Amino acid sequence: MICTRRHALSMFSAAAAVLAAPLRANALDTAAAREHVAIFARRLIEIVSGDDDIAAKQAAFKALLTEGAAVRQIARTAIGRPWRGMSPEQRERYQAAFVGYMTATYSKRFDDFRGDTISIGRAGDVDESGVIVDSLLVSGGGAKPIEVQWRVVEIKGAPKIFDVYVEGVSLLVTQRSEFSSILQRNGDDVEALIKQISS
Repeated sequence: MICTRRHALSMFSAAAAVLAAPLRANALDTAAAREHVAIFARRLIEIVSGDDDIAAKQAAFKALLTEGAAVRQIARTAIGRPWRGMSPEQRERYQAAFVGYMTATYSKRFDDFRGDTISIGRAGDVDESGVIVDSLLVSGGGAKPIEVQWRVVEIKGAPKIFDVYVEGVSLLVTQRSEFSSILQRNGDDVEALIKQISS
């Protein structure tokens, strides 16, 4: 069902830039951003549609995520304001837990994308916060294509994915909202969040 695929796709990103200082695109050009998304998307589909066991897929996805996305910046933005009061040791544990959480969570939905393809469209500058790359997720089962946009930023001279929009909805905002709810339920206890996303 297309609603299932949209829900699954919504899990392929984390963190929001809404309440944090925006990342700067610096000298990143649209061609480099588009190529980066094309390579990332192609590799993602290869992982999802491959015949490897789930452990191998998880390892490959974790490597792709770590290399192709602004993981540290995403993790920092996902937790929001509490980041400022965290010790260096807490930050390291949280970031490691965050990557593991993303990998474990996303891998549960891999089968929803088997046989799908991603068609990369145009790329255009937005502002100093990044370059937007358009794409379409085309279902192998014949469902209506889903519009997906990728916000790409430059981190230490290399393009990295920082946000994904599914039919106009920022998945980064969604992830930040989820973490905010967890923190609110636990009295803004960062350790409670780390424990939950590590389990």
